[in-house]
Amino acid sequence: MNIRKKREDKSGAFQRGFTLIELMVVIAIVGVLVAIAYPSYTDYITRSKRATAKSFLVALADQQEHFYNDNKRYAIDLNELGYGNAFITIDRQGNAIPALAADRIYAAGVVNVTATSYLALAVPQLAQAINDTDCGNMMLDQAGFKSNSGAGTDCWR
Repeated sequence: MNIRKKREDKSGAFQRGFTLIELMVVIAIVGVLVAIAYPSYTDYITRSKRATAKSFLVALADQQEHFYNDNKRYAIDLNELGYGNAFITIDRQGNAIPALAADRIYAAGVVNVTATSYLALAVPQLAQAINDTDCGNMMLDQAGFKSNSGAGTDCWR
């Protein structure tokens, strides 16, 4: 079913198609939708990557507590926890990947370690470092205190 009316031109032949005005209206509508949707989408991606880092830090804290129960001290680096390096980088799924991998989102490790305290740290990498300036580095200590280096206040929600 063709809902467009056929128009006759001066020669009596029928014309079909869109006018320039109709095309410009459609382009304007699409432009407005993209202008609204794209920032929301990039914010969603940034928050999902941050959630991966938070999840990794919580798992790392759990591993530190297990290590503490076995050794009566915290592990001085991730190598002692079985990761093979003092610091590692993680991808969107939270898997350890090579340090220079193109899909790394955070570099993680433990710092300021003593026998009774540590600070688990996740530092954003590549695009995540550019897009997540509100939160910056994510941190979790042995007491469960959660913090970040940026000015954002809802980074751990």
